[in-house]
Amino acid sequence: AALDPAQAPPAEDYLWSAGGNGVSAVDLIRARREAQENADARRVYDARRKPAPWGWMVSTYVTTKAISAGVVMVTFLLYLFGDAPAALPLPPALVSLAALAVTGALLVADLKQPQRFLYVLLRPQWRSWLVRGAYLITAFGVLALVTALLSLADAGAGVQLVFGGLVAAFGVPVAAYTALLFAQARGRDYWQSPLLSITMLFDALAAGAAVAALLGSFGVAGGIHCDPARYGLAVCAVLLGGLLAAEFLTPHPTKNASRAAQVIVRGEFSRWFWIGVVLIGVLAPLVVALATKDVIIASLGLLAGIAIKNHLLVQAPQRVPLS
Repeated sequence: AALDPAQAPPAEDYLWSAGGNGVSAVDLIRARREAQENADARRVYDARRKPAPWGWMVSTYVTTKAISAGVVMVTFLLYLFGDAPAALPLPPALVSLAALAVTGALLVADLKQPQRFLYVLLRPQWRSWLVRGAYLITAFGVLALVTALLSLADAGAGVQLVFGGLVAAFGVPVAAYTALLFAQARGRDYWQSPLLSITMLFDALAAGAAVAALLGSFGVAGGIHCDPARYGLAVCAVLLGGLLAAEFLTPHPTKNASRAAQVIVRGEFSRWFWIGVVLIGVLAPLVVALATKDVIIASLGLLAGIAIKNHLLVQAPQRVPLS
């Protein structure tokens, strides 16, 4: 139990703290029975559980970063297929840069000493994915701004193709690097999954498609219009459901990873998962996109499902005790 705290889960109460009137004979009998039932390992003393070090700001930053990178990647794909007037028109560029600004603000605010953020850039520890990610985000933001200005200036197709391709290529590691940052927390088995980087990249593409569909519903340049938007959202919802099935219906390599998954599916966050992710984020967008022409509802549902899933991804593994 000292090496695997989950072998002795926390009790609802302890013998000497259960009541204020001392310990009765009934308490002693109950304690003896519990000791016999849990002969392998049992907690007899425990410290107060500390709050999770990563809270809502981290999960929100994962979502805003996915939106920023995904909008750029999806818009460039539309440009390649002739469905966007430029590599990065002004409306999707503004959405991407605004989401990136929120991402940066959340990253800085979540530091214990936000005023020392410049040390991350000026005195980098290159083995840390926090540092690598900061540089990736900075380069991505500069390229996105330059590409948007070139599109606004109606630069040549070759120039837009080069810069649009560069910023879209940078969008891939920007979307996925947080999985490697989480994996550096060696004690959290759930974050060691190689599937995590794939799901984060997909989340970015799905979020980008949802934003593009929203822009298209308002007739804005760089958006996806009409039937392509509906079918694209339906495909994203199906793929999101498939990734969820791959994550939660297959066995996990360690007990702690399995416990974190159970916290999501059956435990503390089960309502958020089944209602917020499965119902609102997968089933509702799929049905609305195919049965109606309400692209706005389908897009917002998909974005909400991704945001809730990211929050559960950050919070659930931190519920598994390390000591």
